[in-house]
Amino acid sequence: MRIIRTVAEDNVERTRRALEYFNRGDRELLRGMAAPSVEIVPLRAALEGTVYRGEDAFDRFWAAIDESWERVQMEADEIVDCGGRVLVVGRLRARARDTDVDIDSPMAWVMKLEDGVMTSMRTYTDIAEARRDAGAEA
Repeated sequence: MRIIRTVAEDNVERTRRALEYFNRGDRELLRGMAAPSVEIVPLRAALEGTVYRGEDAFDRFWAAIDESWERVQMEADEIVDCGGRVLVVGRLRARARDTDVDIDSPMAWVMKLEDGVMTSMRTYTDIAEARRDAGAEA
């Protein structure tokens, strides 16, 4: 994994920990890293316009994951701190619950952090778009 630290090394470490918590299903620790007003824009947003906001954002996010996926993992190949935003480029590996179809797709995520607290997490299927939105070079 390539890690680029340009501004705040702590944001990179916090993002790495958030991915670790997500992948092991530690919902409470992940929620504890987020602001009460967090905004989560998952993969479903591309298809359905789904956005989760507010204090119950993680509950609704996890319920949707549990409904759709048997397992899901976010793998990071690159983590770039862009000054308040952290770009993660990697892969989504998952298995659909109803069809047992395996997904292995390039993916990116942009996390916004304010004073070390996650205020938003957005999933991207277009990595160039994620780089632009994060303020990283495309």
